[in-house]
Amino acid sequence: MSPCGRAKIHVKLHGPAPIEYFAVTGSHEALGCWNPASGVPLEWRAGSWVTEKPVAIAPQHRVEFKFVRVGGAPGSVEWEDGPNRVLEVPVGKAGIHIQ
Repeated sequence: MSPCGRAKIHVKLHGPAPIEYFAVTGSHEALGCWNPASGVPLEWRAGSWVTEKPVAIAPQHRVEFKFVRVGGAPGSVEWEDGPNRVLEVPVGKAGIHIQ
């Protein structure tokens, strides 16, 4: 396994106001290993759901992920439809933008 480096991931997701919250979860431990409760929570700012939390993912690592909506009823999670999104972390990049 490659050593992990640090990359800032900037995510912006347009969605409803924060009665519930959104998170990013995926195939890497930095994204919660597909556990929404351990994923990266997004914050409601200026009409969009965003995060700029640094996550440690090794360069040239392929990560699958999805957005999830958490909240409403206790334990309620709604997964994003469609196939998993894929992120391939490039070498030498300090930040990655996902929209």
